Amino acid sequence: MAFDSRRLHDFLAVFPDRGINMDRNTMEYTPEMLALLEAQREHFASDDHIRREVEPWRDASPEERLAAVAEMCAAGDHFLSQLHPDTLERVLRPVPLPEDTIQILMALRQTTAG
Repeated sequence: MAFDSRRLHDFLAVFPDRGINMDRNTMEYTPEMLALLEAQREHFASDDHIRREVEPWRDASPEERLAAVAEMCAAGDHFLSQLHPDTLERVLRPVPLPEDTIQILMALRQTTAG
């Protein structure tokens, strides 16, 4: 199973880029953009979308699945290679965990260690 760029094209046709006001350092989220984001969330969360996404994997062998994932990773690598170095650094910077999450993880660690 190969990465199908037509699917990306179809997605972009369904959710056209509108309502975005962007300059070098800021992005303004307009009501249209927020509505677009909500439509995208609803689309990707729908049962029909999930069924369509998993259908090609149903009869794929582990080797076919691994090859498809490797191809998707290569596409991601290519996309990242196109970013400005400052943007790439920001994108790859890990998101810090919230303090309450750290406390929960530390408590779990202590209960399993002792």
